[in-house]
Amino acid sequence: MKIFGSIKDSGKEFDFYLNQNSGNSALEDNVHFFPDSKIFVYIDGIVSKLSKKANELSSSFESINKKIAYLHSIDFNLESHITGSFNIFLYNYSRNELKIIRDIRGTRSLFYADNDGDFIFSSDQGSLIKKIPKVSLNEEKLMEFLNWDYKLDQETYFKEIFRIDPNNYLIYRNKVLKIKKYQLSNDLFNISESKDYIESFKKIFYEAVIKLTNRDKRIGVMMSGGLDSSAIAIALKKNNFTDVRTYSANFNHITNSDKLDETIYQKNIADLTSFKHSFVEMKDKSPIKSIQKFTKIFCKPILFPNIYLFEEIIKKLKKDNIEIILDGNDGDNTISHGFEVLYHYFIKFQFIKFIKEIYLYAGHKNTSFLHLLRIFTTQAIKKLLNIRDQKNKNSILKKSFNIEKNPKNITSFFSSHEKKLSIDLLYLSNEYRNELFKHFGIENFSPFYDEILINFCTKMPYENKLQNGHTRKILRDFLIEFLPEDHAYRDKSELTPGLITNFMNHDLSIVTSEFKKINKTLLKFIDLEKLRDIILNLKNGKRIEEQELIDLQIFVSANTFLNQHNL
Repeated sequence: MKIFGSIKDSGKEFDFYLNQNSGNSALEDNVHFFPDSKIFVYIDGIVSKLSKKANELSSSFESINKKIAYLHSIDFNLESHITGSFNIFLYNYSRNELKIIRDIRGTRSLFYADNDGDFIFSSDQGSLIKKIPKVSLNEEKLMEFLNWDYKLDQETYFKEIFRIDPNNYLIYRNKVLKIKKYQLSNDLFNISESKDYIESFKKIFYEAVIKLTNRDKRIGVMMSGGLDSSAIAIALKKNNFTDVRTYSANFNHITNSDKLDETIYQKNIADLTSFKHSFVEMKDKSPIKSIQKFTKIFCKPILFPNIYLFEEIIKKLKKDNIEIILDGNDGDNTISHGFEVLYHYFIKFQFIKFIKEIYLYAGHKNTSFLHLLRIFTTQAIKKLLNIRDQKNKNSILKKSFNIEKNPKNITSFFSSHEKKLSIDLLYLSNEYRNELFKHFGIENFSPFYDEILINFCTKMPYENKLQNGHTRKILRDFLIEFLPEDHAYRDKSELTPGLITNFMNHDLSIVTSEFKKINKTLLKFIDLEKLRDIILNLKNGKRIEEQELIDLQIFVSANTFLNQHNL
């Protein structure tokens, strides 16, 4: 039995050859010796916190690698006592046992396969495909993709390749594979909190950002000027980071969309922090070409509509030698909009509060109060009666398959913090970003996924979530200390106009080319008439709609994937 692994980290690819007698000589520094054991440890990512108990047990050691190796050597359940953004690889030479731990949010991809008795794993599917004689298609996964959906499980698009779910650990010993889910210890969340919720939030948020950085590396921030990215830049500034670069994708070629232009907010942050900001112009950048390109690189279909935007920013990151990039991903769910508060008012018959918050919210949004009242009331009744539409009317999957959407991906205005943070599509998004940045040798972290911050935000009082019609209240209260009121209380931007406007004749030619060589397997599943109508309408000059563009991206990605691997 052989154990082989391949991990991309900081632009380099590390190979693991592990057995009882030897390991990589290049990774000797990762082997630690204790009186009764010899342990290999490799941390792909960052461990941001150890529990008090884990720290006490490993207090004799300084480095995080040594601490984790020791805790593993004494069979301590360390997976329940650590948080961060990581995959951790551990090998006990005396027991010939491999253990792999994925973090709670699945921020790093990991795949594995059993190849003729040898166990192989990698952060890159392509590395596994090269070692497997022949791969075959998992049709169930393909149908999920065509249906704009995703189910989090151990399956991939290949029957021979599997994945470890987030919040799980794997043990491989004597050709026996075990995968188990773990729970985080409450010991991790025993922190002192001030009675002042704003001060507590500030302290926890600053720590969430700082723990993911390294002052010896060049740091960048994906800085749209939205609330989340603005908060990250401020956290770095207030903790004495100086040589930080910020980056935004700008659509100055689009002049008829107020919610797309965020230049003023980006300049606010640049003035406040003195961080050098780069405006990456998106004119003539193709949303279809990038989908096709990275489908081939990742060896799987991808549902990542704005990947073209990320690719352009990454080109600038590489020129600036950025090593770590922080983003505000999922701040919307960690620091909730607070609409679940409205549902609480509704079911508790607190209709005056229910109506008041909607009235004030309508004023901030400059929209019709009665229209919003009708929407929120209808949604509240549907939630109360557990009414939900599980059919996806927008997909290009043939209707004859009659596939229901994954219930975990169905949310409403009133879904709780926990519900929104646990939808399967979020885990998929995390993996996409990780694979994209890793391909270019850049470490990507999302501070809003910090478990301590999430725990704080899910438990904070209602008035810190939604108050006087202001959503995400605690974050706005934090930002108002540093930014103009119109920035701290701004509305969310919309990237959809940029996506649609950037669809050009070149993109249509790529779609048309793929349509002429539709994969035979894909023909079994795709609504050919719907796809043909979209293409004909575009050729006749009709402006493309958002759902049509995503349909085309899905088609191009699926067709490219199937033809690439002869499936």
